[in-house]
Amino acid sequence: MARGLKRGLLSSLASLLLCGLLAGVVVAAAAFPIVAVTGLSAKAGAQMFESLPSTLQTVQLPQTTKILTSDGKYVTSLYVQDRVAVPLSSVPVAVQHAVVATEDTRFYEHHGVDLKGIIRAFVANQQAGGASQGASTLTQQYVRQELILAAKTPQERQQATEVTIGRKLREARLAIALEKQYSKAQILERYLNIVYFGHGAYGIAQAAQRYFSKSVDQLTLSESAMLAGFIKSPTYYPAHPVPAEQRRDFVLQRMKDLNFVTAPQLADALAHPPTMHPYTTPNSCFDNGSITTGNNWGFSCDYLRIWAEQQPAFGATPEERWNNLQTGGYTIKLGLDSQMQAIAQDVVNSRGTSMDSRLAQGIVLIQPGTGQIKAMAINRLFGVPPQGSGPDRQSEYTQNPLLTGDPANGGRSTGYPSGSTFKMFTMLAALNQDKPLSTAFYAPQTYVSNVPATGDSSCDGKYCAQNASKGMTGRQNMWTGFGSSVNTYFVQLEQQVGAANVAQMAAKVGISFFPGAKTKAAPTGVNSLAQIVREGNGRAQRLSLTLGQGSDTWPLYMANAYATVAAHGKYCEPTPVQSITGPDGKALDVGNPKCSQVIPAGVADAATDAARCPIGQSPLTGSCSNGFGPTGGSVGDRLDPRPAAGKTGSTPGNKQLWFAGFVPQLAGASFSTDPDTPHGDYDQGDTRVANDIFSSTMARVTDGMDEQNFDAPPDDLVSGGIDDESANTGQDQNPTDPNNPNNPNKPKPHRSANPPTGHGAGFELPGGHLPPIQPPTFAVTGFNTSFARRRTTGRVT
Repeated sequence: MARGLKRGLLSSLASLLLCGLLAGVVVAAAAFPIVAVTGLSAKAGAQMFESLPSTLQTVQLPQTTKILTSDGKYVTSLYVQDRVAVPLSSVPVAVQHAVVATEDTRFYEHHGVDLKGIIRAFVANQQAGGASQGASTLTQQYVRQELILAAKTPQERQQATEVTIGRKLREARLAIALEKQYSKAQILERYLNIVYFGHGAYGIAQAAQRYFSKSVDQLTLSESAMLAGFIKSPTYYPAHPVPAEQRRDFVLQRMKDLNFVTAPQLADALAHPPTMHPYTTPNSCFDNGSITTGNNWGFSCDYLRIWAEQQPAFGATPEERWNNLQTGGYTIKLGLDSQMQAIAQDVVNSRGTSMDSRLAQGIVLIQPGTGQIKAMAINRLFGVPPQGSGPDRQSEYTQNPLLTGDPANGGRSTGYPSGSTFKMFTMLAALNQDKPLSTAFYAPQTYVSNVPATGDSSCDGKYCAQNASKGMTGRQNMWTGFGSSVNTYFVQLEQQVGAANVAQMAAKVGISFFPGAKTKAAPTGVNSLAQIVREGNGRAQRLSLTLGQGSDTWPLYMANAYATVAAHGKYCEPTPVQSITGPDGKALDVGNPKCSQVIPAGVADAATDAARCPIGQSPLTGSCSNGFGPTGGSVGDRLDPRPAAGKTGSTPGNKQLWFAGFVPQLAGASFSTDPDTPHGDYDQGDTRVANDIFSSTMARVTDGMDEQNFDAPPDDLVSGGIDDESANTGQDQNPTDPNNPNNPNKPKPHRSANPPTGHGAGFELPGGHLPPIQPPTFAVTGFNTSFARRRTTGRVT
């Protein structure tokens, strides 16, 4: 009560003082006792008033950002204040009149400050013994809202809302100046777009949606009066139906008194009270009726946040960037293709394990030449489980970006080992050094390098690697070595080009090395590119880089790296966005593809030619034949006759299964792993699941696309170099090499454990059978990609 009395006294004092300052000498004389108490003369008061700021500093009005799929389907919205600004021409006259009638009946007569209204309010408040009427005009209310919106500190916000004479004078000064700058229509438009209507609805357009689920231009007279009545107390009236109806009736009567409506119109509106049809604008990437458990758009939606926080165009810090995206009023078209997503999710659901499985299985599709993400499907649901869900149901949900990772958490979550899909980057590095596809080495069952090593990857103190089958023994070149995923060929090729160059090539075409934990030995992070380059060939763990071991990445980046090859060496940053349009209808540059030519087109085309071999398709040059067969023949069978390329991948013990590949118009990467314990002890079950997810998805999403062929590689990258002979000549490059079985002095290696076999995922013989593989015991150490995959709140930890 005391606080209300104080507010009333201050309001009355402010009203009377305003009269003295604004109405001239006569009113100033009437107010003399109070003015004298404040130490002001009428002249001094007028001078003080004139010295107040007369320019209103406005900020950009926070507006709701709307997100759509590439084919125009609504996904969700993002906002801090749910607001969509509309021109006054879109607002019914009934709404305009209702607001004027209840908030400022003399709006069209005064010049920012209503002296008659001040005096009337002062008298009414004195008679009531408190603040029963306000004296602020609609223009002054708008000024106050702008000051609150522009406040950057708690002190500035307090100054904009405190009940003091100073605040009233400041508002009055600014209102008078504003009326000289803008027309009444412009001020009313600004007011209607900034004012709060309760229940999270800012501005008249979203109020119409929030309470009646309709656009503002469809509001009836009765609905208009109801919304206008909410402005006086937006927290009270929407929550109390009876007082809200009474308030609506009051507004309608005021409209009749001011001749805004006729008697019949009043009677009709009173007889037909509005029926509420509430609607809450979605404000997350969770299930909202558009994002569903069926289409699983949530992961693509969440990657928009991850991407936006990395874009300097949106601000200086990740927090500022995300806030600007939420408040910019943008229309964002994602690259997400709803049909491709539906197909990919259906394949994952039907071909992969259940959503409560410990294994995460999924696929990412990217458009070569733009970097646009067309689909993200996985056997998880993005969001939080329904209340009361049991353990199995809860395990289906996560907010962890299992397909993309988040650079903000790159020190903790680095992704998954990528297996033999990484051999692509060794081949690219070799081709980029002018080593042709015909480059051949003798590939023994076990290759012992000259690099010191200990532990599971050691053969008598040297790093060694093993093939998945003895049938791979013999001379191999890039076509055959890539086609059959011959480990001992690619370790030798990696030594020729340098592991550091392989890592740099992988980064150049699109692999992102999240740094991981920083240690004394790895100050930039154990998984950082700088650390891998620093170690080069000097550590066994990095020599196994070509086998996709000793470094981690995410499916998004693997898909995008292969998309660079498909685009003839043109790298494009992966982006969830097709376009971003501002509230003014202009497109933002930040939504455009960011691409550059990172390797010669001939290098990419040569790698593509060899990448036909793993899926059993014939290259445009050379031959895939080595007497053993492709690692992913079922992929080529399913896509036939469409030209395609790709590579299987797995890690020791099949802890990770991959397939990365492309057709000319679309690239993708599928995977299967336990994201909690990627190096743990678990059984994948079907080792061909990644092959099947990729091939089934790609076959269906490309149905109806034009069949395009690949470009032949340049002649100088087909033959020449180290060895012009094919892999089947039986000739030995180094007959004295201790790895060569023809060398009578070849020592028998002493192995502390079985060396890594890291073969192609779901290794397939032409007959479709899996060859026997001795289970390896090799394990990468020093890397921790585990994180709480089924955490239901917050970000990746």
